[in-house]
Amino acid sequence: MASIERRPGKRGDAYVVRFRDDQGRQRSKSFGSRIEAVRYAHQTQHRLDVGDWLDPDKGRETFGAFHSRWVAARDVSPSRTATEASHARCHILPTWQNVPLGKIRPLDVDRWIKDLSVGPTTKRMVLAQFKQCLAAAVREGLLRANPAAETRSPAHRRKRVTLADVLDSNEVDLLTKATPDHWKALVYLSAWLGWRWSEAMGLRWRDVDLDAAVIYVGNETIVESQGHLYVRRGGKTDAATRIIPLPTAAVDVLIWHRSRSAVDAAGNRRVFLTAPCPPPGKHAVTGRKGGCEASSTCLGHTPLRSNFRRIFVKAVSEAGLEGRGINVRQLRHTAASLMLSHGLDVLDVQDRLGHSRGSVTLDIYGRVLSGRRSTSTALLSSAMEASSSLSFARDPERAEGLPKSLQE
Repeated sequence: MASIERRPGKRGDAYVVRFRDDQGRQRSKSFGSRIEAVRYAHQTQHRLDVGDWLDPDKGRETFGAFHSRWVAARDVSPSRTATEASHARCHILPTWQNVPLGKIRPLDVDRWIKDLSVGPTTKRMVLAQFKQCLAAAVREGLLRANPAAETRSPAHRRKRVTLADVLDSNEVDLLTKATPDHWKALVYLSAWLGWRWSEAMGLRWRDVDLDAAVIYVGNETIVESQGHLYVRRGGKTDAATRIIPLPTAAVDVLIWHRSRSAVDAAGNRRVFLTAPCPPPGKHAVTGRKGGCEASSTCLGHTPLRSNFRRIFVKAVSEAGLEGRGINVRQLRHTAASLMLSHGLDVLDVQDRLGHSRGSVTLDIYGRVLSGRRSTSTALLSSAMEASSSLSFARDPERAEGLPKSLQE
């Protein structure tokens, strides 16, 4: 039990509260008023009884020191590690590096997020990292509650509905023709099948069953971070590991591409690689962080997305499609647009794109459905025109009392 000891002094009496913490260590704190000492003793004893007591010394650790420990304990992808490190270096640590955890206040966090001079997406990502770090501090017993728990990031503004950055089937053909032969299959199939870049780079020939006309996507993916490539088992999500049935045209393209590629007997070689290069040359598409170190004939490398972009941008320009914001990622959006516009139902598109729920497909690609309204309205109009019951609206004698829109 907490006890209170009165100590006389020249400047007045002092009241010392003594108690043992949850580890059995002797603690004490002095007050100039007995009322304050009694209040503190009761609060402390209650928190010890319910297991809610927190060592105030632990809150003195700075955010920067704890953030370093938190980062070292995390197990996330290389790309996410690089992104979070950039956000922490540029936006979080300049403000909170030397602030003790116990001194972080909710209103200070609110003002910091409000004044942060970045876009709404970056602001949400920065706040999410800050919240996760402080939540770990609560879990470690350094804080009683997360001071950033109630802070809200700016509301996400819905993007303007537009189809300018996706291609129709004729434009896909133009882009494919403008692409060098070595990359035609990648561009064409990405625009129709809708796989992610990391999934396309992770495809091996043993994942392609041309006889059964299916392709196994997501068994392995290759992610890129700061100029380095990392092989990852599985896809972005569980739903991303999937089987995609191949249309006949896709099978023909893959057969054509395979005839021009070096394929090993076990099928371990990647489907999309750079062209072979002689040793020991530095291959341009390998990236700024390395080069070809093969001691014998090189059979190609997995390209960096940033380097492939140069090839893609040139093809977009030669196809006359520049100025519309078309990039490698938009090929996935194009595939969703083509699938939906050609009558595939949302659940089928969801499976082919590797989304976990149909609502995700609608949230991201619902703008494509809005583009079909004029077509569907025209079809509905044709059906209504063919209805025999419409004659009443065209008979002046029977149209009395009807809305003007039906009398005309």
